[in-house]
Amino acid sequence: MESLTITQENDNSSSSLSLSLNNRFYVNPVISCRIEDEEGAILFNPDLNSTILINASGLALWEFIHEPRMIGDISSFLKNTYDDCPGEENIVSDVMEFLSGLLPDYIIEEETGV
Repeated sequence: MESLTITQENDNSSSSLSLSLNNRFYVNPVISCRIEDEEGAILFNPDLNSTILINASGLALWEFIHEPRMIGDISSFLKNTYDDCPGEENIVSDVMEFLSGLLPDYIIEEETGV
């Protein structure tokens, strides 16, 4: 599995967000996703007139979080989807870094109260 990557065209976000393993994350419904090729996709936030590029692994994750998912669920999904995943600790770390790059402009974090 390639590392999850984001390339930001307009960097208006704060990457110092703290994520909770118990919260759920899902796609912001105003975001448009245009699949470019097997290499990834472009996400567009019309409210901010901002775009980011995500790679193929990021696109798989993006499609998975159309329903609210916890970080553990996302990590398990990636581990079951890709044969060459790194260890569990690295997967969780990569997922958290990827989600942090998408918050708050492209995805929504829902507190579960746990």
